[in-house]
Amino acid sequence: MPTTQEHTQSIDSDPEAHSALFKEIMESIEVVFTHFSQPEGFLAERLGDAMRVLRMNPTEEEVRKHLADLGGPQYIDERTFHHFIKDELIKHFEKVQVVVDYLKQYDKDGKGALSREELQEAMRGRECQELQASVAKVPSNSQGHLDIVELAKCFLELSDFQDPFQILASTDAVFKYFSKPCGVPAARLGHAMRVLGMNPTEDEVEKRLTDLGRPEYIDQNVFHNLMEEELGKPIPKVQELLDYLKQFDKDGKGALSKEELQEVMRGSELSPDEVQASLRKMPRNSDGHLDIAKLSKYFLELGGSQVGTETARRDVASRVREAIVRIAEAEAQYDLKDAKAFAQFLQDADVRLVRARYLTELVRSGRPLPRRQELESKTFVPPNSEEAETALVSHQEVQTWAEGNRDAIICSISHAWETREHPDPCRYQLEHIVQRVVLYEAAFKADVWVFYDYASLFQFERFSPEEQNSFGAAMQNMHVMYAHEHTLTLRIESLTPDDVWNRMMANETELVPVYDKDEKNVVAKPLKDLFPNRNAYTSRGWCMAEVEWSSLRTVNLQHQRIDGVDDHSDDGSRVKLNGRIPMTPAKFRSKMEEAVFTHRSDAESVIRLQAKIFFEKVTVCEHLELEGLPADQVLALAHALPLYKNLKSLVLKTFRCDEEQVEALAKAFATSGLQMLTIDNDDAKSTTLMVKAFLGFSFKQPLFFHVRLSTS
Repeated sequence: MPTTQEHTQSIDSDPEAHSALFKEIMESIEVVFTHFSQPEGFLAERLGDAMRVLRMNPTEEEVRKHLADLGGPQYIDERTFHHFIKDELIKHFEKVQVVVDYLKQYDKDGKGALSREELQEAMRGRECQELQASVAKVPSNSQGHLDIVELAKCFLELSDFQDPFQILASTDAVFKYFSKPCGVPAARLGHAMRVLGMNPTEDEVEKRLTDLGRPEYIDQNVFHNLMEEELGKPIPKVQELLDYLKQFDKDGKGALSKEELQEVMRGSELSPDEVQASLRKMPRNSDGHLDIAKLSKYFLELGGSQVGTETARRDVASRVREAIVRIAEAEAQYDLKDAKAFAQFLQDADVRLVRARYLTELVRSGRPLPRRQELESKTFVPPNSEEAETALVSHQEVQTWAEGNRDAIICSISHAWETREHPDPCRYQLEHIVQRVVLYEAAFKADVWVFYDYASLFQFERFSPEEQNSFGAAMQNMHVMYAHEHTLTLRIESLTPDDVWNRMMANETELVPVYDKDEKNVVAKPLKDLFPNRNAYTSRGWCMAEVEWSSLRTVNLQHQRIDGVDDHSDDGSRVKLNGRIPMTPAKFRSKMEEAVFTHRSDAESVIRLQAKIFFEKVTVCEHLELEGLPADQVLALAHALPLYKNLKSLVLKTFRCDEEQVEALAKAFATSGLQMLTIDNDDAKSTTLMVKAFLGFSFKQPLFFHVRLSTS
């Protein structure tokens, strides 16, 4: 790995051109270290996550190599982390600059942006579906032109299977970036090769220089020939897999159909559908077939260096099958903005939603909610209808909604389990849910579908492999239910009131159907025979996680507390101030240490998932709408704002604050990239403080500021 000094000299060779870049690098490193670190230091196993947050895209094999270079520590101290990440970030930004230099050749008016025609010319002969999709995400200016730097960064985030520099950055562009008047310094050869997507060791670089006669500088012709020769070499381990997969490519077009992939997997325990689901994120051609070269590289990364061993050579087929099985077992990735991805998650994990009309029927008849297992075959006849409906929503119905052909509101319930056997034996939560969802049905004239874990997931005791697999897949990705932009979270923090609880405890004739392990069946029991759990909602680990995931949506009004708790303003008027800002991962980890878990082993997986989703949502967020923030959450927003690196517009509605909070928030805004701030508040004092504080700061860039004071 090149030294930090080597990279620093490179970036400092033109201080004026790179000063802003260097400042951005140092600020990014500080923020990421702070929010991933623990008291002992930065947890080494999170290095890959930190690099991805910083918009680098290392493979798992590269992360393992980095850790080995660092000595394989469990924790990385701040100094080591700063040096290492600065080294990698500078290399990353130099890659961006190479692509920028290439694109500038097509910028006819020199304004730093490309028209669609100019971009088309730059990409001529290099078009691919993934590249086109990536370009579509780049925002355009008022003339519809695309910023060159943003384009370059966008290309960097292309799939691992398609190196953007082999698409865009020619060896001539790399030579131009690294060259001095006499050519590329020999000391920079290794770095230039890495920018082009190669990963030579220092010994390999030294051997190449020896073969060239140990020159001090490398001229353009020699450099070009060397790079073309290296880029043209097949990667032995990938080639091994490639040769194997080509046997199944019947039409010789370099891609595998569903049927051909099924032939590859013959002898595996995975069904064809499971194989397809495991590879659903792989890019496909216009026929829906999977590119063989990309599959080969993917399998290689997944299996580390094992593919090239002697054992693997004797049975490449088994390695391919094992790779696909590992993909299927790995945690799935679902786009938290895409309705179709949400529907896919429900189908992959076999999570079922419950019709709000069925919940209303339960309240009307005074019955508690059944388990998922019992709901599988449950039907009911809604009021004013003669036709029976299933209690559970089918996957096909959800798919129809996702495709835009049906209106529905999807509500995820965050709640406590009040007994081990049943979460809501007194029907307290059920009544609150129904009170809210009937309002939605009346107001929006749409179906309301509810996720409630006891009814939506297979519960204890899960007998079949299908039930076990469904539950495991759902728990691995439970955040999808609470963080997805197409769902609402309805939160019930309070437990059943003591008087209601005690009255039912004394009533042995009011029974709750629960699963009995000894009887291997559902048995109706009085509340006194159930195992109670009266821990507060706010102390429970899973509840805390659901609150955090729900707070990460773009519009925080999609996360509501529904059990009748209101705050009051100073003048006595009733106003809900239940809005929340998501905790940073470091703060969430400290909270989790105090949280109550039924299974303490769940804690670490919840912590990791929260950190992953936090950065996945926060770092790409461009528009944020926050409502009902109390003063402590305004301060939390100030602390979290530096992590919203792409935030362009913010709407603040109905909040409270004092001088401490507004000053902290104004400071955070002053150094952000925010372009538009809208304040729509009903409190004159808080609004006035906010405006005065903002007028006292100079901002990084022009800020459009709109204020509206609403009165009741």
